[in-house]
Amino acid sequence: MAIHIALLRGINVGGHKQVAMADLRAFLTKLGFADARSLLQSGNLVFDSAQRKGVPLERLLEAETSKRLDVSVDYLVRRADEWGK
Repeated sequence: MAIHIALLRGINVGGHKQVAMADLRAFLTKLGFADARSLLQSGNLVFDSAQRKGVPLERLLEAETSKRLDVSVDYLVRRADEWGK
């Protein structure tokens, strides 16, 4: 499994697209990702995944967030080792 970092664009900013971090963590767990963690109310997430990476993972998360949490949001997801580059 690889550690991934996900940045969510525009949630919990100025009262728009409100999503509880507990809901995001539970959402990732339901999708089969391990050790889901969040940073404050920022929407930034850290989780383990062996399933997908890059753009396919971003599109999956965007589609599932819209479907399950009724929020349209863009994701930027990279493996933790990619952030150092």
